[in-house]
Amino acid sequence: MTRANTEADFWARLRHDDGAECWPFVGSTADGYGTIKYQGLRWRAHRLAYRLFHGSIPIGMWILHSCDNRICCNPAHLWPGDAKQNAQDMMQKGRWRGPPVNKSPNAKLTPDAVMEIRRSPSSCTELSRKFGVSIALISQTKRRKTWRHVT
Repeated sequence: MTRANTEADFWARLRHDDGAECWPFVGSTADGYGTIKYQGLRWRAHRLAYRLFHGSIPIGMWILHSCDNRICCNPAHLWPGDAKQNAQDMMQKGRWRGPPVNKSPNAKLTPDAVMEIRRSPSSCTELSRKFGVSIALISQTKRRKTWRHVT
């Protein structure tokens, strides 16, 4: 584990003087992200870079990379977002490694069916019979608890 007790120690662990846009962290990594101990706490390097440059991180927010480079700590490449924004960013940039959402082998609905369910004035019971799924799934779909990516 690397030890960094000051901002200068942290910034010294970044390669940002070679003119490259990304500022890669040079030190320990975990899951592809830089990790560092700073003032007694273990940080992901990009989160510490955001905090030191931009200020506090809003509660519950993730720090996302516009460059998709996990070890990058360039504050200009970092932005706060929630889990949903992270997932949307990942899908838009083609980084989703699982099956396409509408081609999941377990999916019983299609995006077209989801849109029909949301527009329909029919009851959840009627729709569950029509689509061969549970009333709970119809209710969750109507309330956008599931299939949130379908608009």
